[in-house]
Amino acid sequence: MKYKSIILSIFLALLFVQCSEEGDKVIEVYPAPSWAFSSAGSAMEPDWQKPASNLYPTSMTAVLCLTPYLEADWAEGDKMAAFIGGECRGVADAIVRDGKPYYMLQIKADEGETGKVSFYYYSHKNTYEYSVPNALPYEVDGVYGTIDEPEYPGFEASGRYPVGMQVAFKVTGVDYIPSPDDKVAAFVGDDCRGVAVFDGDVFSMAVRGKMDGEAIDIRYYNQETQNYYVGKGAFRMKSGGTFGTAEEPETIALEWSEPAPSDIKALAWNGGTLIQEEGR
Repeated sequence: MKYKSIILSIFLALLFVQCSEEGDKVIEVYPAPSWAFSSAGSAMEPDWQKPASNLYPTSMTAVLCLTPYLEADWAEGDKMAAFIGGECRGVADAIVRDGKPYYMLQIKADEGETGKVSFYYYSHKNTYEYSVPNALPYEVDGVYGTIDEPEYPGFEASGRYPVGMQVAFKVTGVDYIPSPDDKVAAFVGDDCRGVAVFDGDVFSMAVRGKMDGEAIDIRYYNQETQNYYVGKGAFRMKSGGTFGTAEEPETIALEWSEPAPSDIKALAWNGGTLIQEEGR
């Protein structure tokens, strides 16, 4: 049994390692990783129902839009609702004007209503129900936002990644000139928080976090060398902040690295092979 285990280990090692030679160097390589960011949850679409038209004698209106953070994930069929005291008092589908979704809610209540209005938004793309509890007091015939000046509830604060920032940077420490075929992503641990796009010699992306101050690592895969690089703690999350711009990008120094354990696991299932240069 002992010998069978040894033979199996050797077989697996040979299965996953692919070598090429450059002079007296042996270079082992990996295929490109499949990094992707997802803020998806697992919430079922809620069955929100408007109250019967004769149940409440008064109303107020609200015209709401999504912040850019959530509008990027908006999909047709996403709904908003208004609640007072745990009871649904209004539901709206989006009205799209010039490509932008608007939600016009008629919120119903009794004459002497003293409760506060809470807003809810369901995202089909993210399979997630966002909320802004106790957003404002109910006011008979009140108006909260207009088509020309809509309100933007902070739904993202209730999401999995409530903090967002924009980053733009160049990289140093890579053996070859970066190209659009390279893969670059932001990580906290093994949690992908954003994937970069390459324009000219600058990588840019939206990075999402759970709180301010999170240290963001940059993982880099160079297609030419089929090597991995990493920039540990390249920057920290700051809600609404920036780290460089397209015109004035920051510079992140990278170091060669073995693939992270999570990348090894993912690539092994796809027949991946280990990157390692002799002497490193």
